[in-house]
Amino acid sequence: MEHTIQEVIAKLFNIETTVQLTRPDPKFGDFATNVALQLAKPLGKNPREIAEAIAEELRGHEELGEVSVAGPGFINVTLSDQAVLESLKVRPATNRSGQTVVIETNCPNPFKA
Repeated sequence: MEHTIQEVIAKLFNIETTVQLTRPDPKFGDFATNVALQLAKPLGKNPREIAEAIAEELRGHEELGEVSVAGPGFINVTLSDQAVLESLKVRPATNRSGQTVVIETNCPNPFKA
């Protein structure tokens, strides 16, 4: 998803940047970014306007369900149901069936419940 947002920024503002996604409170979405706030100074624009432009462009992407702007320019993204289902199909490259797994637990005081 970072790559998708980077492409949108390059298309809209002709600038390359690094996009960092964070996990907000679930009521705001699956992911959030403050990239519009980071771009405000180099572009000399209001971060909220930058965020609105990016969000409008992102709304057309099929892997994204809902895209909203909050506060001074945070972009909140919710994945589409289809994107979530596709991510569940991804499996680790190595097959670990038949291997022994050791799980250790630590209890600082085993005599206290």
